[in-house]
Amino acid sequence: DTADGAAWPDGISKEPGNSSQRERDLQRLLFPEEIIGEEQGKEAATTSIRLANSFLEQGKYDEAEALFWNALHIAEKTLGKEDLVTIYCLGDLAKFYQTQKHYQFAEFLYERTLQLAAVKFKFAPAGTRHIFQNYIQFLRETGRDHHADELQRQLDVFKNMYT
Repeated sequence: DTADGAAWPDGISKEPGNSSQRERDLQRLLFPEEIIGEEQGKEAATTSIRLANSFLEQGKYDEAEALFWNALHIAEKTLGKEDLVTIYCLGDLAKFYQTQKHYQFAEFLYERTLQLAAVKFKFAPAGTRHIFQNYIQFLRETGRDHHADELQRQLDVFKNMYT
């Protein structure tokens, strides 16, 4: 199992004494040299996000940023720009830039993410509503409480529709 309790993907070395093999396996998983299928793409993007969040918690921001972008790249290439996993990757990137106080870029990413989530999924998946909530928090953090209040009312409508 990984640090967050998820199982290692099949064929990935998990022996503690075999770090060089583990590094090669992770490189293969996260940076595939050939086009991979949808399931492998979803797995690679998800693993990349988990690792990015782990690095973020450790204060390794450059590594986290690279892995967040890697996840988005893989998801877009293997699943498409409007897939739910791709939308989650965009939301994770937006949250990352919010935490780094790169507000202009974070806002751009949130708006792109929420537009896709609204048009494609109508905020039915709980994860899309979570991204919406993060954007509301972002607006409050940047002093736009009035706009945040308006969006909170909209989000409450979506929550009532799907719960």
